[in-house]
Amino acid sequence: MMKSNFKKHIVPAIVTTFFLVSCFGEKNQKQLDEIKDLRAKLTEVDSMLKGVDAEYAESKAAEVKNNAQFIQFNIQKIGDTLDFQTALFLDTYHTLLRSFETVAESHDKISETVDSTRNGLDDLEHDIRENSLAEGLTPEGCLEREQEQVNYLYDNAKQLRSMLDKAKAGDDTLTPKVNQYMTDLKVKLSAMPQ
Repeated sequence: MMKSNFKKHIVPAIVTTFFLVSCFGEKNQKQLDEIKDLRAKLTEVDSMLKGVDAEYAESKAAEVKNNAQFIQFNIQKIGDTLDFQTALFLDTYHTLLRSFETVAESHDKISETVDSTRNGLDDLEHDIRENSLAEGLTPEGCLEREQEQVNYLYDNAKQLRSMLDKAKAGDDTLTPKVNQYMTDLKVKLSAMPQ
């Protein structure tokens, strides 16, 4: 009889334990799969960043800045006044500086953040596997924050390509006008009495 009672209690306990372990394992696996998906999205961010030439953006930012400073300094030196059309295209040209600088700076920041996010995912994966999250933290909450971060990086990397393309198009259109304007300024400067 004692053996029969033992079987009555032990079998349900084993089944319940197996069920709980199985559910916990499935839940962990789901979370680990989400981390895997986030890593894949970070790889996409890396690919998008490789398609954005940050060195070109940095170089063009320096060129636009130098040209704008040359123009501003020499306009003041000559005492020249600008007509509306010239002021407009010079102002538009100067906005390219902000675009190129934004692309170069954002590229670097996104790249650094991708690396730290990848490390954060490694730590989170370890903590989920070991069931060692800090008190008050839940895997779901941590995953939600990581997902927000990855999505933010993805969206910003995607925008960089578009921003650089627009800046390049603007530069292609405006640079010939700016070069001609600087040539005209140099002629005016050389005609000034020394």
